[in-house]
Amino acid sequence: MASVLSYAKYYRSIEWSVFPLQSHSKKPAISSWLPYQTRLATLQELNAWFKDSDKGIAIITGAISGDLLVLDCDPRHDGDKTLASMPPSTTDCPCVKTGGGGVHFYYHAPSKCIPAIAPGLDVKAEGGYVVAP
Repeated sequence: MASVLSYAKYYRSIEWSVFPLQSHSKKPAISSWLPYQTRLATLQELNAWFKDSDKGIAIITGAISGDLLVLDCDPRHDGDKTLASMPPSTTDCPCVKTGGGGVHFYYHAPSKCIPAIAPGLDVKAEGGYVVAP
């Protein structure tokens, strides 16, 4: 099984900006993740954050990560009704299940921060982040 550090390095290699999350949480494990909205973490930062660690990985959405946009489909809020109509992914990470029982769909699409577009469907774009698969 690959380490969290190897996944963090992989995401960086495909130019997705990442930062660490607290163990079993969606909360940042660093004082501010804002600098990583405009620059990728260095390999030294990744090594320090994820070596011998049970931290999670956050992927920053938006321009810094190649215009990454993630549709967050949450069945707890009727998002399961939109699953059948989702367009195919435009990234190497087509879709992944979330810890809350939903699904994230990954796309390359320039965007601004967009509010929820349908019940149970949120858009994570510029200024946001998702928990990495």
